[in-house]
Amino acid sequence: MTSGETRHGGTSIAADAGGTAFTSAGVTNDDRPKSAGPPPLTLRSFASEFSRDFTRTGVPGQATQFAYSLFFAIFPTILLVMSVGALLDTTIGIPVANTLRDAIDDSAPEALKLPLLEIVERAISRTSTGRASFGIVVAIMLAVWSAAGAVGSLVNACNRSYGVRQTRTFLAQWVINASLAAVVVSLIVLAAVLLVFGASLSRQFTDLFTADPTAHTAVLIVRWFLVISCALGAVLALYWVGPNLDLDLRWQLPGASFAAAAWLILVLGFNAALRIANPGDPYGAFGSLVILLWFLYATGIIIMLGAILNAILGSRYDERRRAHLAMHPEKLLFCADGREVG
Repeated sequence: MTSGETRHGGTSIAADAGGTAFTSAGVTNDDRPKSAGPPPLTLRSFASEFSRDFTRTGVPGQATQFAYSLFFAIFPTILLVMSVGALLDTTIGIPVANTLRDAIDDSAPEALKLPLLEIVERAISRTSTGRASFGIVVAIMLAVWSAAGAVGSLVNACNRSYGVRQTRTFLAQWVINASLAAVVVSLIVLAAVLLVFGASLSRQFTDLFTADPTAHTAVLIVRWFLVISCALGAVLALYWVGPNLDLDLRWQLPGASFAAAAWLILVLGFNAALRIANPGDPYGAFGSLVILLWFLYATGIIIMLGAILNAILGSRYDERRRAHLAMHPEKLLFCADGREVG
């Protein structure tokens, strides 16, 4: 009997996250009958499956692991951006670092201005080409290693929400996590920068290159297009490539759209809240770090909720996923009765 299956009258039965049963009784993959599929999706069944998947995915714990792992990647990533800015300042005279410093002064919440400006000043002080290049290499290594761990926690959560086990080798999984980290973190950071600092950067850009008032409107439209595209592309890449399944890209769009929209609202909400009051004041000097951890924690929860939404819809409508699980029942993590395979 293959792991992930239960035996009834000589026939092995296993189920995916949506309750789809796959059977085998000594038949080949070509002869294996198609599954009957899960029952129709109703509001009651959706709520029941969502609650079940939320619990067995361990969303709060996985979000905590994601927040701490990504926290260690944030500062190397910022240092990487500033090192590139310092290198451009030195070699070709483009004032990237000064522009970012002005944007932080104009747009960053008060609670985050000081730590961001300290990183900027530290990077600018290393303006020699050799030191800037070395800083870029070190920052890339630290950022990718930490971000790969953060993305790994999201991939594990996606696998559990889909009800599949991880069968990839350690090396293959690390390469996937690192590649996803480079794409996802880059897109998310770009979206956050454009969202928070975009107004200031847009004004400086248009004032530098043109005085046409219509240019401001055009830049605003492009800015929001890039913000939405980056946020949607980041979660879509994670949902499609991360899970240990062959998935139809179309059925990753519902969860990706939800996660992208919810995350953009989260960023705007945090930015507005920090302008009104600093919830980190009771923590003193650590207030900014506490706020950042809470933001990352909420980000992790949003991404995992999107994965659960995709898992529920995909179990009914993603024929590619169902065919893949019928061919590879050893990947199933839960038995037909809901018990996790030991």
